[in-house]
Amino acid sequence: MEDKQIMLSVVVCTHNRAKLLREALGSIFGQRVDFTMEVIVSDDCSTDNTVSMLKELKENHSMLRINVTPENYGPGGNWASAMKLVQGKYVAFLDDDDLWPDENRMQTLVDYLEANPDIDVVYTDGFTFNKRGKKEPYLWPKEDFPNLQKMWRGEQPCISLDMMVVRTSMINKSVQYDDYIRLKLPTQDWNTNLLLLSHNARCSFINHPSVAVRQNLGSLSRTADYDKIIQKARLEAVMNSYIDQQITGDHTLSYDIDEQRLYRSLLNAAYQNGDWHRAKEYSKKSGEHTIRVKCCRFWITFSLFRLAKQCRILG
Repeated sequence: MEDKQIMLSVVVCTHNRAKLLREALGSIFGQRVDFTMEVIVSDDCSTDNTVSMLKELKENHSMLRINVTPENYGPGGNWASAMKLVQGKYVAFLDDDDLWPDENRMQTLVDYLEANPDIDVVYTDGFTFNKRGKKEPYLWPKEDFPNLQKMWRGEQPCISLDMMVVRTSMINKSVQYDDYIRLKLPTQDWNTNLLLLSHNARCSFINHPSVAVRQNLGSLSRTADYDKIIQKARLEAVMNSYIDQQITGDHTLSYDIDEQRLYRSLLNAAYQNGDWHRAKEYSKKSGEHTIRVKCCRFWITFSLFRLAKQCRILG
């Protein structure tokens, strides 16, 4: 007897977030569906108990497949490593710190794609919540969206992969996974959005806010580690060059680090670290003329600004 075709693959990428990952997977295993589903969790060389926790979960969830990268691939490379294992007709994604609170989410989106064979990508909105449990809607533009040229120029946000389900055949045609791994691309959302749109993926929105996105959990984009910020800036320059080469076909295109953006990120880290000397240095190079830059001139104003932010007076 032949195995039943896998209708949906769910890809979850993780690194050192075992506790949050368990919650994320719980929301996937709790989905009520009438089709066969696999869940691929790709661990990017975690140093916590992630792998042992996954092996424990697999004893009760046969749909779970565990992938461990041979070295630290970074977010984009880890995602691509998982994508190479996908067997489902459709593929969905969930970050290791996010949730699907609606148990009918996957059934709804897969049913939509089954009923609309001309659509390649279906996406929804959702909501964000912080450590205090405060919720805010996570919404997408409703007119002329998504638009390749506008997203490419930074005039539109990219669609979070958490929010979409994609025909596997379309994403396989659009993305060169080995390139993501080789270049250790620092993200997968923005670049994959652009590659899908450049291959004329047809997208459709469903008003079904069923993704909960956690905020303020110390992601790389908010890290206070100066070396990691510089490393990410270098990888972003490589990614920008690669994506523009893929879209335009001009393989001579190459971009340097966006220095103003880099120094703004380094200034954020200096504030988080309480490092006035670095903050003063980075503020001069950031190109900003904001209150936080002006407060870097003197130690006392720097300290007062940090205190005000901590007390949520200024933000």
